[in-house]
Amino acid sequence: RQIERQLRWKDTPQYIMKSDFCFISSNWMVEWEMFVEGWKTERPSVTIDQTQLLLLVIGLNREGTNPFYLHSNDSVMIISSQTWEYLSRNYQIKGNKITEEDLCPKEDYSSIIQRIEYWKKRALKLY
Repeated sequence: RQIERQLRWKDTPQYIMKSDFCFISSNWMVEWEMFVEGWKTERPSVTIDQTQLLLLVIGLNREGTNPFYLHSNDSVMIISSQTWEYLSRNYQIKGNKITEEDLCPKEDYSSIIQRIEYWKKRALKLY
């Protein structure tokens, strides 16, 4: 659990935007974080389901969404590729890793792509 906790807290928005990142279900991340923080004793047994995630990413085009935080009322989060690699080795996954390159056609994702670019620029200024 300690390794997972360190991995989770390493995933700050600045860290994520300065490296490769991907999208994951926030519902699954809630379960994982409950375990990581000690609120649950059992690791999540639910499969990480990526099969419908691109449809949910379109919802991030709404203003006011924040895919870095669990409680932003979105069903998608952004995590680092390092976290994804750990999760894919240690938990069951249905579907594929979804990255920024998967946001096609670009016009469907225009707002979230613009915000990602903004976050990247901001992350570079902070370090």
